[in-house]
Amino acid sequence: LDRMKVHFEEKVGKDWAEKGLLNLPCCFDESSQGIALGKILFLHDLLVGFGMYEFCKDRYTGLETTQWTTKWDNKKSFEENVKKVSFGDTGR
Repeated sequence: LDRMKVHFEEKVGKDWAEKGLLNLPCCFDESSQGIALGKILFLHDLLVGFGMYEFCKDRYTGLETTQWTTKWDNKKSFEENVKKVSFGDTGR
C-alpha cells in the first residue's frame, strides 16, 4: 500500500494526492451545474496515477448515460432539473 501511495504522489503530486478532491461541490450543488466533478476527477486520478484506462473509460461512459445527461434541459432552471432526477452517487 505504501508503494502505491508513493507512486500516486509521484504521478499527480503530493499536494493533489492529499487534498485534490476536498471541498468539491457535488452534482446537487448549483455551482457544479449538475456535473459530478468529484467522480470525474477521481477517474482522472486513477488514469494518471495507475493507468487504469479501461476501468475509467467504462465508468465515464456510465456517467454519460445517467439521468443527469439524458433528462437535463438547459431551458429549465437548475432547481427544476435537479427535481426530476433521482438521488444516487453524488460524485463526492
